[in-house]
Amino acid sequence: MSRNRNFLKYSLVSIGSVVSVGALICISCLLYYFFFGHAIQTASSPKNNHVAVLRSHFGLFDYDLSVSVDGVSLYRSSDIQGTSPVQLRAVLIWDRTGRILAYEELGKIKFAYDVDEKRGVDLSELEQYCLSPMSEEYRQKHQAVCGEE
Repeated sequence: MSRNRNFLKYSLVSIGSVVSVGALICISCLLYYFFFGHAIQTASSPKNNHVAVLRSHFGLFDYDLSVSVDGVSLYRSSDIQGTSPVQLRAVLIWDRTGRILAYEELGKIKFAYDVDEKRGVDLSELEQYCLSPMSEEYRQKHQAVCGEE
C-alpha cells in the first residue's frame, strides 16, 4: 500500500512539474510576443550594411506596427484595428543605394528614413530617390530618376 502511495506521490509531483514548466514557457512566450512583437519583414539594404525590421505588436484589441533599423526603433504606427498587416500590405522598401528606407502601407509611403544622416526624410524629398521594389504608380512618376522606361 505504501508503495502505491509513493508511486502516486512521485507521479503527481512529476506531472505537476512538467505542467508548471510548460505553463511558464507559454507565459514567457506570450509576454515576449506582447512586448517585443514578432517580425513581419526583415529587409537588408542593397549593400547589406543595414538591416530593417517591421514588427507587429499586439495589444488587447488592436496592434501597432513598428520599424527599426540596426536595432534602433524609428517609427511606430497608431493603433490599428480590424485588419492584419497582410491586408494593409505593410512593407519596407530600400532605395537602390541603401541610404533611404521607406515604410509603405496600402501602396502609400507613411515614413522614410535616411540611414546615413540618421534623420527622418520628408515625403516630398523622396522624389529624388529610386525605391525598389516600387509600385506601378511610383514607377510612372519617377521614370527619370530610376532610369527606367
